[in-house]
Amino acid sequence: MSESDPLIKPSPLKGISDEQTLHRLKIEDLFTVLVSSPNGLSSEAAKEKRKLAGLNYINPPIDVPNWLCCLLPCFLSAAAMKHYNESVPDYGFVKRNGKWLRLDCISIVPGDIVRVGKGERVPADIRLIKVRICLF
Repeated sequence: MSESDPLIKPSPLKGISDEQTLHRLKIEDLFTVLVSSPNGLSSEAAKEKRKLAGLNYINPPIDVPNWLCCLLPCFLSAAAMKHYNESVPDYGFVKRNGKWLRLDCISIVPGDIVRVGKGERVPADIRLIKVRICLF
């Protein structure tokens, strides 16, 4: 992510990294920077962002025997990547056009509003904008 990233408008906060900036912004400013809103993205805006950002997907590593991982340290990261991909859900709930939709996780784009429930795996890099605490 950089100042020239076409998916994100320049942040009003200067002097800190883009990742830190997005987590420090007020919600209203975050929507402005990510070109989004509390109603989520429109279908058309999401399509345009997907063209620019690509799919929300990390290629899985090549399957290699465990003994090979011990011999070649570079494959250790592949084993970690395989574990990561097994923990990523196949779908998520995203607000598009003001309505909640169940979408494949690969369709999630920057600026989407994502709903995550108790015990659910997080389908993308997200920033919490509203939290409801359930004690049971």
